[in-house]
Amino acid sequence: RRGYAVLQRADGAAVRDPAEVAADEELRARVAEGDFTVRVAGA
Repeated sequence: RRGYAVLQRADGAAVRDPAEVAADEELRARVAEGDFTVRVAGA
């Protein structure tokens, strides 16, 4: 089954461009079955 995630910054704004995030930043990943926190490894 295919799917996708919407990544959100701490303020709730959706990430639209990789240039918007910084290394070590925490993001919220929202998927069909729920959500979880991710950390940017490199930017």
